[in-house]
Amino acid sequence: MTPYLERLVVDCTCGLFEAYGLLLKHTAHSGVAVQAQSRQQESSVTACLVKLRPEGPAAASLPHGALLVVASFALIARCRPMNGRGRTLSPLSAGDWIYVRDWARELTNQLAARITNRLTTIGDHFSPCPPTVLTAVAAERQLVAAGGGDACFTSPERHEVHVLAELPTRAPADAHGRTSAPGPREGSVTLFDEDDDA
Repeated sequence: MTPYLERLVVDCTCGLFEAYGLLLKHTAHSGVAVQAQSRQQESSVTACLVKLRPEGPAAASLPHGALLVVASFALIARCRPMNGRGRTLSPLSAGDWIYVRDWARELTNQLAARITNRLTTIGDHFSPCPPTVLTAVAAERQLVAAGGGDACFTSPERHEVHVLAELPTRAPADAHGRTSAPGPREGSVTLFDEDDDA
């Protein structure tokens, strides 16, 4: 990932999980550190891939982008909706695994939306495709093929999230500073002046 795209991914990832009550800390590039996790904990790792289709006049000449999110079962279960937190989930339960897998897909879809919405502010337009669930080994292969470079995050319980974004995007003029002007936070209230409609 480029420095600009990495900052964007970090900002959007932390913001998304914070909306569900989980504070993540960006640790660093992990390279392909997910290898050990995928080999030893195949049954407790969720991985989702979203293809991002370019839009606009130059779309035909641009390659598709991709967003890969790899996280532990425990972390995804930890940030599930409040109305589903009444009991402890287990990766050994088929029903719990399906629930967590589907919620991981939804989180990945929301993260893709946050990232693509922010990219529209610099004139880059992408349309996310439905998330695809990968095995941990397949996710490892994706990271190896990309040469690593995924951003790694840890929760207070020391669970990890790995996010890799590959996008043919333009960095704005302030690429070495902030990513863009922050928009309204999810769930916040936007107030309008009564005179605006006059």
